[in-house]
Amino acid sequence: MKIIVSYCATISLYINNGLIYASFCYSSHATQIRYKVPVHRGTCTGDQRSGHRPIRKGRQITPAFRDRRLVVQTSARDAGRNLRAAPSDAIVLYSGQADLGKWEHPDGSSVRWKAEGDAITIVPKATDIRTKQKFGDMQIHLEWRTPDPSEDKDFNRGNSGVLIMGLYELQIYESWNYNTKIYYNGQAGSVYKQHAPLVNAARKPHTWQTYDVIFEAPVFRADKTVEKPAYMTVFHNNVLILNHVELKGPMVYQGYPKYKFHDSKLPLQLQEHGSRVSFRNIWVRELQGRP
Repeated sequence: MKIIVSYCATISLYINNGLIYASFCYSSHATQIRYKVPVHRGTCTGDQRSGHRPIRKGRQITPAFRDRRLVVQTSARDAGRNLRAAPSDAIVLYSGQADLGKWEHPDGSSVRWKAEGDAITIVPKATDIRTKQKFGDMQIHLEWRTPDPSEDKDFNRGNSGVLIMGLYELQIYESWNYNTKIYYNGQAGSVYKQHAPLVNAARKPHTWQTYDVIFEAPVFRADKTVEKPAYMTVFHNNVLILNHVELKGPMVYQGYPKYKFHDSKLPLQLQEHGSRVSFRNIWVRELQGRP
């Protein structure tokens, strides 16, 4: 008798923060992989204990990557500067005031947030903004900054969110200070009310921070039931905080999330929650060819 144990490992490959392979499968029956991938060690900016603030600043220099399909140029950066150029195949959604026309408020009106230089800042009570273009599976990069904590009160300290497809919220919050505690699945880097981050990779208030997100949209059958749920992977300040987590449905504040049929592509939305959070350098890459 011969017993063969088969398995399949799923791998995603990034080079200089660019997603090269969304995921591919390696089977034990396949020819052995003989290639070695060099690893460039950087400085981790987050404490390894979930719920605790980072313990030191990091500085990393990443070399440029260039081939015939993709061009990514990343310069030296430190804890206060994350700005990086978008890849050559990215759709730039915000790099300055010239991009305001790519956004609108949910009622279709022109954006009333404050645009200054390469950043745009929430104006309280002006409501959310969303892209005019619609997206499904995608890689998202954006940079955000919470205001001076003295501006906000209670559970509204640097409170905002990235609503992917206008439905699935990645929380933004001022999670550096202990006096801004919030429920564990409402801190920065949470899939709101569903998944808490693996670690707290937050930086000080009024400091630019990054989110790099891989989002797989849900797939619905012809009868509008769920065939495959949505998944999300998130890097916060270059630290992996959510590893291909399954989403239980769109964001809800109370109760249990559950899926309802929606289009395969919908706008990307930034939440206005009364705090003057700023954003800059927003771009996406549409991911094609998912099995």
